[in-house]
Amino acid sequence: MKDRIFIILLVIVLSSCDLFTTRNVEEPKKTGSNYVPPTTPKLLFDNLRNSLSEKISENYMASFVDSAFLNSEFNYFPASGAEATFQTLSNWDLSAERIYINNVFSAVGQSTILLSLTDEFSTPQGDSAIYFYSYALNVPANNPDLPSVYQGNVEFTIKLDSRNQWVITKWRDIQIGNLPSWSELRGRFY
Repeated sequence: MKDRIFIILLVIVLSSCDLFTTRNVEEPKKTGSNYVPPTTPKLLFDNLRNSLSEKISENYMASFVDSAFLNSEFNYFPASGAEATFQTLSNWDLSAERIYINNVFSAVGQSTILLSLTDEFSTPQGDSAIYFYSYALNVPANNPDLPSVYQGNVEFTIKLDSRNQWVITKWRDIQIGNLPSWSELRGRFY
């Protein structure tokens, strides 16, 4: 009986070629996030762009003021044309911002959102600054009736919080002519 068990075990060990060898180590799966603590204004705006292209709402929301780290509120001033069409924009807050961005991320599916911020002009003031940009936002939503490109000018007021990180405290959207603005995107997806 012992001989049979020994022979069976010997056959199993010999037939399983690499039973006792170690396998190659697998690389950890990357989450795809390029978020970096925004210790400079450039990092703040890089995070804003990356959070949109990566569709990570927590990284997007991290770009905005958190009252736990700075005694300030978020203020949003929509483009006037969009505010007349979308009444919800007149009382916009961070909870509305979260709802809208999650709806946008759902609407684009696997497509990539691209934000271009150009023509930078800034006025640094110690622990705060105002940044002006021209923007083009490509949002390829799965609805052909909606515009996919939104353009305009934007004025960001940013401040340094208690973590020594830059955050957006005020956002003013400025429409250019009849082009769809970022405010219109917010209104459509809220």
